[in-house]
Amino acid sequence: MSRPRFASSYSSVFPGAFRLALGTTLALTAALTLMTAAPVHGESAVPRFVASPWPAAVGAPLGETGITLRRVAPPQPARLAEAAALAPFAVLAPASAGARDELDALKIWNLAGRNPLKNGFSRPLPEPLAVRLTPGAAAEHAAHLEGRAATAVGQGWLRWAARVRVDEAYRLRLHLARVRLPAAAQLWVYGGDGAPGVAFGRELAAPAGDLWTPSVAGPEITLELRLPAPAGGAAAAGAAFDLDRVAEIVGPERLGLSGAARRTGAVTPSADDSCLIDGSCVSSATLGIIDSYRHAVGELFFMVDGSGFACTGGLLADLPGSGTPYLLTANHCISTQAAASSLQVFWDYTTSSCNGAAPALDSLPQSDGATLLATSLTSDFAFLQLASLPANRFFLGWTTAAVADRTVLSRLSHPCPGCPNGGPLSQAYSATFRTVSPVFVCGLDQDGRDWSNQPDFLYSAPDRGATFPGSSGSPELDPAGLVVGQLLGTCGSANGNAFPCLLSSQYDLVDGAFAVTFPAIARWLIPGSCVADAATLCIDDQPGDGRFKVQAPFHTSQGGGLSGQAHPVALGSLGVDRGGLFWFFSPDNPELLIKVLNGCALDGHYWVFLSAGTNAGLTVTVTDTRTGKTWTRTNADGTPVPSVQDTGALACGQ
Repeated sequence: MSRPRFASSYSSVFPGAFRLALGTTLALTAALTLMTAAPVHGESAVPRFVASPWPAAVGAPLGETGITLRRVAPPQPARLAEAAALAPFAVLAPASAGARDELDALKIWNLAGRNPLKNGFSRPLPEPLAVRLTPGAAAEHAAHLEGRAATAVGQGWLRWAARVRVDEAYRLRLHLARVRLPAAAQLWVYGGDGAPGVAFGRELAAPAGDLWTPSVAGPEITLELRLPAPAGGAAAAGAAFDLDRVAEIVGPERLGLSGAARRTGAVTPSADDSCLIDGSCVSSATLGIIDSYRHAVGELFFMVDGSGFACTGGLLADLPGSGTPYLLTANHCISTQAAASSLQVFWDYTTSSCNGAAPALDSLPQSDGATLLATSLTSDFAFLQLASLPANRFFLGWTTAAVADRTVLSRLSHPCPGCPNGGPLSQAYSATFRTVSPVFVCGLDQDGRDWSNQPDFLYSAPDRGATFPGSSGSPELDPAGLVVGQLLGTCGSANGNAFPCLLSSQYDLVDGAFAVTFPAIARWLIPGSCVADAATLCIDDQPGDGRFKVQAPFHTSQGGGLSGQAHPVALGSLGVDRGGLFWFFSPDNPELLIKVLNGCALDGHYWVFLSAGTNAGLTVTVTDTRTGKTWTRTNADGTPVPSVQDTGALACGQ
């Protein structure tokens, strides 16, 4: 597919980059006249995929095929509030009347093209509810009203519930401050529409000791708590928290800006969504793993500083196939543990048929809460472990192999083309092709990511479909169905960002490169893989896998006697991943060069080559972290270290 190059500025770095959401619309006449503007950041279209198992042959690209996990559904609440006919203890006016400033701020954020997509805000409750509960402190009784809440006490348990209403609210979630919960406490939230309750526990608590509940459909939200009585006469483990805020997730009915915001000159959201492809319209004839892939991608809701946001993420498989719920998304989505703790993931958000109806969010399986394991601006990744996972999930394979020019890439994501006047859509499919010479290259963004450092990112050109705000963090797949990156955004002309379907030649897609991300998350995806430290050099078999661990303690009688661990010098920054250096006495004086080469296809072994410029005593040990096999060479103090070329060093294993 040929793409015209416009002004030369498109291929140069734009240091003063700013962000425009793809949903941002400019007047079409203006869109055709700003052709000399420098490229800007945005969020737009993407890839195609076909999956196949990770090759078993020795020397195949590092990666892992997908696996499927089945889990048991959590218990449901007793719906105590309904049994006691509990009225809301707090009722807030509609946001259109009681939170106009918050609504306007949300829309201005999105219209300004800031990332990630903002989809909610919070308000303080008129009067916080201080909750202090102790099992066994009251006699058994059926559900009844007690103050502003409802309680029930039975043999071995205490239940409590309270309710909040925000008129006309689309979705709601509650904030609990100063949370103290015993491990056995069970909590649920549910709306007033009869939808199933969402179970959670203290695993959602953030480092500061507060907690955001999962969201449920409005306009009412009920919080229910069950505390078990202590067994064997043990001291009662009570619960305490202050219910002080409510967050509203804005729905598609929130149209228009108020007058004050309108005067800022903000533009209307994009209606240029004609190229969107419903994910349900894609068959296995186009995409071999499409049926499984749908069960690996989720829509992410989370809270940052009291505001709600939305992105996309995907499950990753680890090499043992353990089913540990690892999730990959973008750093510009989730970069703190507080945000990860508030995470709510909706799975299987797909239409009933090609271009059919989308389901209600509360009818979907979901996960709530996560631990942030690693994150970085460098390749814009966030890697999390979910606190829970529903049944029938699929874990995506991945690869650290280089992505060749013009490779077709694929993605499912949850775009929001009409934001802020609409909500994220069900899964949409898009395709791009890799370009090593992008038409557009952006520079630093407002958070400090350097988009111009192309080795950290995968630039690709639109082919089919598109992404929009809400697609951030969605996994990008190569033709083998393996993850090679996750969506950062788009880089192009302001018009291309604003009209991703009509002007698809005026922007490129940018994903964080999984090969760059991998070393930071290898310890989880390949348990036992090498972790570099002050005494350990990690050498790759395949890019980023850190398969070989090298250590070299030394000793010498010279200079009054010295001994210690040799200090590694990794050479990855120079493109050398299969070898490295060690120094003993001074970092500007390297003593030892070692490399490990893959000779498996030739003689079934990894080869170790060693060369040194020292006569110190030393022991060099190379450990294959995948098989546990080791290779060792020693040298006596005072003897020059001989060169080694051992082509039978380590037998090839899995």
